[in-house]
Formats: sequence, structure tokens, C-alpha cells
Amino acid sequence: MGIHTGDPCFACQQILQENDDVVVCSACGTPYHRACWQKNGACINFALHESGGSWKKAQAEVPCVCPNCGTKNDPGTVSCKNCGASLSETPYQSSWQHAPEQTEPEKQPETFRQRMQQAMDQMGFDEQYCGMDQEERLGEERLGDVADFVAKNQVYYLPKFLRFDRRNRKFSINFTCLFFPYLYFAYRKMWPLALVLTLAFALMQLPQIMLTLQVSLPDLIAAMESGDASTSLVASLYTPETLQTILDRLDAHVILIENATTVCNYLDICITLLCGLFGNWFYYRYVMRQVKKVREEGLSLPVRKVRMQQQGGTNIWLLLGAVLLEYVLMVALSAAVMMILMV
Repeated sequence: MGIHTGDPCFACQQILQENDDVVVCSACGTPYHRACWQKNGACINFALHESGGSWKKAQAEVPCVCPNCGTKNDPGTVSCKNCGASLSETPYQSSWQHAPEQTEPEKQPETFRQRMQQAMDQMGFDEQYCGMDQEERLGEERLGDVADFVAKNQVYYLPKFLRFDRRNRKFSINFTCLFFPYLYFAYRKMWPLALVLTLAFALMQLPQIMLTLQVSLPDLIAAMESGDASTSLVASLYTPETLQTILDRLDAHVILIENATTVCNYLDICITLLCGLFGNWFYYRYVMRQVKKVREEGLSLPVRKVRMQQQGGTNIWLLLGAVLLEYVLMVALSAAVMMILMV
């Protein structure tokens, strides 16, 4: 007895007999009479192909539902027993019965950002001014003007600005400013302070540059004398004798260089901590000064709003400019150190 004996042919819905010439779809396993397969030219159990399922023996026990009146008929029935409609013309009806029931997709867990947004909505932070009255006074300025100037991340800055104004406190930890002081100020358009800090941090690297030269020059001189470093940039600019002169002068002030390096490292840490603790205060004072300047221009409220947004906010190009400036300063200072030691 064949394994599909008793199953309906998917095309004509006639029960397959033991001696019938049966063809099975290689992809889903649906059985057909060979003549029915050749008539259709391919498997027509589209539902199984789309779902990636496979034919199961239990499908033969599922009644055929008439597409015209909805009456359930015995498996293998050619025409509906109620209305007489042909069932062989809609073979896909049986596959509908076998297709897995559609279930609602599982609810994905909420992300941290979504949870934060829901909390902000509940607290009234969904408004432009973080749920605060835009006419509220922040010092001599409108809170709305200050918010327009800050533009980005108002929910972080406005509450801090209110505490600065009402409690007369000046410190508040800003982790971005703690780790990237001059980059933070440049991004917030405080370019004079960013320029000063960039120059200060570069100058504090001078002792470290000298210490690095003192450690690396002996190996470089030895490599140049043996011809191993003939293609290096330093070898093309300096002779071994010149580098030896620079090394001798560095060795003569080794203690001074080491002490200066230690002092500059501690100074670097102190300035960084101060920026991290008072960065928000510096930004608050900057915002209040700039808002006052725009207010004193006497513009109408709609025009003033646009002006605040243009003058404030952030600028990614200033941040990239600060990074480029730091690189240029380090190269220039390294070249200056070499030239001074050669004199």
C-alpha cells in the first residue's frame, strides 16, 4: 500500500488509490495524480510554499469547506452537498484549513529610550519647554528665550539653569565636559573658551613631548647610523649628529623635564575636573549673556525666536575644528621643540 493511499489529490480532491500513479512535490510533499500534476505544470499548494510548511497525513481528515456557502464536506468530495458548487476548482481551500493560525506578533520589550519617553510624557516633558511656563523668568530673561537658545537637550539644561538661578549654586557634574572639555565647549559654540583650553592642553603636553624624544632618540640614532631608518621622515630632516645634539641637551635637563611632566599631568587633571564640575555653570553664564544680547536687539517675538535658534544650539563643525586644531598644535609644538633644542 502506498504511503499516500487514502489521501486526496490536491488538484482534483479525488482519493488516491493504491494503484494510482502518484507524484509528490519535492518542496512541500503535497501528493497529486501524475495527470493532475502534468495538467498544472507545478505544485499549486501556494499556502504551504509561502509558509514554508509541509504536507501532513492528518490533512486528509480535514473536511473541505465550500467557498460558496461555507458548508463542510467530507474529504475527497467533488461537489458541495448543500449547494452543489464544485470543490475541485478551489483546491487551495484545504490548504487554508491546514495553514497555521495567524497569531498576533509577540510584543517586543520596550527599549530604555521608550521607557524614558513615557516617563517624560507623564511628567509633562513632552512640551517644547519641558512642561514649564515659557513666560517664567530665569534671571532677567524669559525661560522660553533660554530654551530656544539651548535648542538641544533642553530637558537636561533648563532644570539645572533654574537651580543655578534660584539656589545660587555653581557646580553640577557634566560627564561629557569631564572627559572632553574643549570639545564640549566647541560643540556648544563657546569657541573662545574651547580655543583657550585647546591651547592650554597642547602646551601642557610640551614636557611629555620632550620626555618622549629623550626616550626614543637613542634607538632612532642607532637605526639611522646602521641605515635602517634611512627612509623615515626624521632621517630625511635631521642627521644623526643633529639628533645627538638634541639628545645631549635633553639629557642635561632630565630632572627638570620629568618634574615638569609630573606638574603638567596634575594640572591637566585639575583643569579637567574643574571643567566637569563647572561646565554646566560656564554654559549657563554663556547662554544668559547671549540671550540678553539678542533680547536687547528689540526684535519681535517670532523673529527673536528664530534669532535665538540661530545664535544658540550646537555646531558639529566647531567640534571637528577643535580636533583639527589640537592635531596642528601638537605637530607645530613638536617641530618647535626640535628647532629650539638645535639652536
